[in-house]
Amino acid sequence: LMGDAGQHKDPIGAHGVSDAFTDAEQLARSLHQAFSGRMDPARALARYAARRDAGRSAMFEFVCRQASLRPLDDDFVRLLRALRDDPGAAGEFLEVAVGARRIEEFFHPAAAARAGTEAGRPTS
Repeated sequence: LMGDAGQHKDPIGAHGVSDAFTDAEQLARSLHQAFSGRMDPARALARYAARRDAGRSAMFEFVCRQASLRPLDDDFVRLLRALRDDPGAAGEFLEVAVGARRIEEFFHPAAAARAGTEAGRPTS
């Protein structure tokens, strides 16, 4: 399964279609491995599904935290304030929101330093 069919998505980010393109590429590679005899078909598809799910879990958790409507933690508020004053970083954050950049690429130690936080990743 690919895109929305492969994993629950929050429709607000429109990640289903962009994920479907990425999934199609990865699935094609896995099917090539299977059909060329390089890998057992069941194993190739299981690896595809595991990679697909692992690559999406951080964004899914982020969206679930935001959807809970709990107050944002101090680190995330500091990050948002820093983004307000840094158009380049704000653009990177928006790339995460629309699925053009993986959330793990944005919330890493450099992002934490940019926002003056310790974690760099929101916990709310």
